[in-house]
Amino acid sequence: FIFSKGNSDLLHMPQVAIVGSRNASFGAKQNAKQIAQALSEAGIAVTSGFALGVDTAAHEGALQSGSGATIAVMGTGVDQCYPARNQRLYQQVAEQGVMVSELMPGVGPHRSHFPSRNRIISGLSLGVLVIEAGLKSGSLITARMASEQGREVFAIPGSIHHPLAKGCHYLIKQGAKLTEDVNDILEELESSLQFHYSLLNASIPASNESQADVSVESKTHKSAPKPAPQSDLFEAADEHPILQLIGSDTLTPDDIILSTGLSPSQVLEQLFDLEMAGNIIAVSGGYRRLA
Repeated sequence: FIFSKGNSDLLHMPQVAIVGSRNASFGAKQNAKQIAQALSEAGIAVTSGFALGVDTAAHEGALQSGSGATIAVMGTGVDQCYPARNQRLYQQVAEQGVMVSELMPGVGPHRSHFPSRNRIISGLSLGVLVIEAGLKSGSLITARMASEQGREVFAIPGSIHHPLAKGCHYLIKQGAKLTEDVNDILEELESSLQFHYSLLNASIPASNESQADVSVESKTHKSAPKPAPQSDLFEAADEHPILQLIGSDTLTPDDIILSTGLSPSQVLEQLFDLEMAGNIIAVSGGYRRLA
């Protein structure tokens, strides 16, 4: 079960997680606040773990924007404020954002809860930004889980002499996107945001369709691709347009949507059919064709 306290509708928004050290420097906390505020103003909810340091700064930055959309994934029950010094922030998130937890209400903090909740932080988000982290830290656990879940990983570099920069430098060496400002995140997530809003648009009743299209275009600066005509049946498996795209390299649903022009619902339905038929397999980061 997932318990929530606050505005649970925010969970439908595209999210970017911001995580980092509890003992973050002043500069790291300022970076977290500024990027969180910019993400929120761009229509993206900011997700974090409600810990001291970078997490707190990220929530505060999101709350400073007009929308104030922030999601706090708690290592306690949603009715518990931990750390206690974040009491004021707890009230603000309850009023303007939402808190979620897999722990029962009334459950207090325990060291085993926090690594476990990290997979929820990354799982909710399109990508994870790491700001100051040691080589052995919960933030790197979150980044690893994000990678395993097919999410994007971003990291802000720091001084080579700063021990809390070493985790970020390690992630960048492993392929995380070096991040200097919010535009680095928005550019990398452009297709994922388009996919997300297309799915959201598909679930909106027809009477709101024109209004939803305007909202999608204003937030992604691109309209969703128009579905291409297709036949439901193919004489041979190799004639399937999606199967022709998927080879030994892993492709995400976003890649397939952009390449085929099919709608998100069509792509997801056909991926399911191909997987059930044994033509493809779901792997970390997307789908791969089976011989």
